[in-house]
Amino acid sequence: MEYINCFQITSLVLVTMIAIHYFSHKRLNNAENRNFVCFLAFSGVYVLLDMLSAVIAGGGSSEGCRMSALVLTLYYFCDVILTYGLFCYIRIITGRQKEKYKWLKTGWVVLPAAMLLAVTANLRTGWLFYFDQEGRFIRGSFHFLLYGYVFFFMLVIVAFMLLYGKTAEKEIRRTIWRFWFIEAACLFLQIAAERILLTGFGLSVGLWLIYLTMNNPGEYTDSMTGLFDKQYFDKWIGEKLYRKESFHLLAVDARNMKQINRIYGTRVGDQLLIRAAKGFREITDSVQIFRITGNCFLAVLDSLTDYEKARDGIEEFLKKPFFIENEKVSFHAAICGIMNAEKLEKEDSILSYIEYMISLIQNRQDTVLIQSDSKILEGFRYEQEVEHFLQKAVKEDLFEVYYQPVYSIKNQDFITLEALSRLKHPVLGMIPPDVFIGIIQGYGLDPGYFQFEITENVATEYSESFCAAIDDFAEVGIHMCLDDFGSGYANLNAVLRIPFSAVKMDRSLLSGVSSDPQTATFYRSIVMILQHMGYKVIAEGAETEKEVKLLEKWGVDMIQGYYFSRPLCEEKLLEKIS
Repeated sequence: MEYINCFQITSLVLVTMIAIHYFSHKRLNNAENRNFVCFLAFSGVYVLLDMLSAVIAGGGSSEGCRMSALVLTLYYFCDVILTYGLFCYIRIITGRQKEKYKWLKTGWVVLPAAMLLAVTANLRTGWLFYFDQEGRFIRGSFHFLLYGYVFFFMLVIVAFMLLYGKTAEKEIRRTIWRFWFIEAACLFLQIAAERILLTGFGLSVGLWLIYLTMNNPGEYTDSMTGLFDKQYFDKWIGEKLYRKESFHLLAVDARNMKQINRIYGTRVGDQLLIRAAKGFREITDSVQIFRITGNCFLAVLDSLTDYEKARDGIEEFLKKPFFIENEKVSFHAAICGIMNAEKLEKEDSILSYIEYMISLIQNRQDTVLIQSDSKILEGFRYEQEVEHFLQKAVKEDLFEVYYQPVYSIKNQDFITLEALSRLKHPVLGMIPPDVFIGIIQGYGLDPGYFQFEITENVATEYSESFCAAIDDFAEVGIHMCLDDFGSGYANLNAVLRIPFSAVKMDRSLLSGVSSDPQTATFYRSIVMILQHMGYKVIAEGAETEKEVKLLEKWGVDMIQGYYFSRPLCEEKLLEKIS
């Protein structure tokens, strides 16, 4: 019988194109991609043997029957392994390779081994195929077992996807089902029309689908820097943690990119990131460098020696300015070092820990190296525990809120409230309010009803991130109030730089105003300056009638203190203002 081999030629071209494109890019190094390479290699061999087998089977020559039988044996041998390999590969890409399924154990272990023995024994028995005296290919009595074996694993794949495939990503599920239907259609057509060999063609088309949707290096590579992206980091580091391998991390977070983009333009900013990425790659001499966010790079080192060398090299590298388009640009960064990062156990914990370390030095404007230690890790664990507890607290309403009203001399009534929220962890104790204050839009509340108080010590730590937060609050309509003014080192310059609508005079300034004329004059002068600048002035700490009378005399309308009310629970507050 003469076979039509145009589909086999097309299959070989497709597999070759996939291989060329894959190996011409920076290759991904994780279990999924290593198995893809094996699957690709076996597929190439299978398609080539499929083509040779068709030529041999259709030749009908008595010469070289032994060689022809050997080629066909290798073809069927590859067919058995590839069918089993496809199922194993699907387990890997759906993330279920770590689990064992007793109901399929016999099928996926014993049956492939038995089929390999049958194919090997066929050289003597001829049960699957043989060549007659004229060199014609003849199907043996048990040739149907080869198709039965393939059908068995196709049904196994269907059962596996229906039972366990839901845990995989939607795009992965779609790709697997498309592959299955294409291969099934090609197999049935081949059985119906024996002269047209389509199984290799279906395999190559399925490989193309898998490559485009899951194993294309371009999908995991940052287009600007050429480094791997966060999507690939999540996959790769997850496998490293699963194998319990020791590794060390260096994260570099660019701190002044907004300023650079604003002063020099985004073109210079992009070139700076490209140069920095190239430098990090050369210094670390590591393929595993990732751009996990727009301004944050991450290098993974396997040995402590390489880690220390890379850490010192990057720190020295960033001390020197970059010259880009005739501009001298400094790259200020937070360098975070984590030795034995496998102890964090989860990939999301690693990235969260890096963010936490960066937050510890966010007010520094120069390049800073921060090395992970037990104290920093303890603080991170505390914050994680608090965040988990917050979810429970919100769901079960575990917050304790106390209100201290603010009295208006003009209105002779309470006009606003300061909410003092408290949350007690069963082990950690009281959790500071700044840890759990939420964002307001999530509850559909009008931002105009809210005023956030910023303490004096925070206001003096003027930084880019702080200003960005203030701008975000102002944009949505939340008012800002400077709290505890006069308790530390704040000055009018700090007030002027931040769009406060109100200033709270610290209660320490009020101490002695009733008995010390100089203290009274000082307090009154500050009030007058702030009022002339357009700020609402709120006096904190009023405890006596004499203090209230003086404040009224000096034009202070809003007063908060024990003279009018202590912090009250909701029930007591309603009694107070009703």
